[in-house]
Amino acid sequence: MRAEAPETQVIKSLKKLESTLPKSPELKLLKCAIQEWTEEVTSTISELTKLAQTDTLSGLSKRDVLIEKVTSELSDQKSGCLLLIDIDHFKQVNDTFGHPIGDSVIQGVSQVLKSFQNSKVLVSRIGGEEFGVWISADEAHRAKEIAERIRLQVAIGLQTEVPVTISIGFSTTGSTWEDYYQTADCALYQAKVRGRNRVCTAA
Repeated sequence: MRAEAPETQVIKSLKKLESTLPKSPELKLLKCAIQEWTEEVTSTISELTKLAQTDTLSGLSKRDVLIEKVTSELSDQKSGCLLLIDIDHFKQVNDTFGHPIGDSVIQGVSQVLKSFQNSKVLVSRIGGEEFGVWISADEAHRAKEIAERIRLQVAIGLQTEVPVTISIGFSTTGSTWEDYYQTADCALYQAKVRGRNRVCTAA
């Protein structure tokens, strides 16, 4: 059984105390003060948790959030699709135009990816110029379509100071995060080998 949060225990203790004492304005004020404190603490914890789970540069979820989501759905016997996305020639962008331009490219691609996020699609920055997208079982049949839309939107519609394209590899099979990641990574490699700016599945 999951342990109760400290603030819940405080409220229960207060209610128990209230039932044993005569009603008074002082007790009512104390109860209001503790409830207000509880709301503030809960809000602060929520904000700190969100900050800890969010990549600062891209504004997307961090890798750990993606892994947790995939692992959770697989444990519930819900298959899905993992897209691995890599910005083409990103090192060359950094080396030629500098890291500020590289950062703007990452932010631009992130904005495109974020526009596809919903209750069935989780987007994450895995690290560097690599991103991950988990498409839950209900939408997995549209994985190839979603991947192509993402690729085209970056290639055609992204407004950055340098041309940007992405390569995408995706996997629809596996029993663990590692299975999905390895298969999608192989597909991503194939996309790079075949000329980049394309979507590939693992052979």
